[in-house]
Amino acid sequence: MQRPRLDRDYSVYPLFSPQSLIAEGSANYGIDVAFPGGERVRIRARRAVPGRGARCARRRRQYYEMQALVDRLSYAGNEAARRYLNGEI
Repeated sequence: MQRPRLDRDYSVYPLFSPQSLIAEGSANYGIDVAFPGGERVRIRARRAVPGRGARCARRRRQYYEMQALVDRLSYAGNEAARRYLNGEI
């Protein structure tokens, strides 16, 4: 009986490693490649706040306005950890 070949896509590697950083970056970049421009926003809007009408449209807009604000803070956790590990805070 032949043993199954392990695919590298399903291999295990340490979470905090250079390979993990590259894999995460590649995955995030892949989203932009697969859903360019506003396509990702349109798809996520329909799924996050389904429905029709002015009320739903307003909720979708508010949701993405809030997401944009949250995205602007995405670096904060990493920056706090870096400063903590460097003994700055």
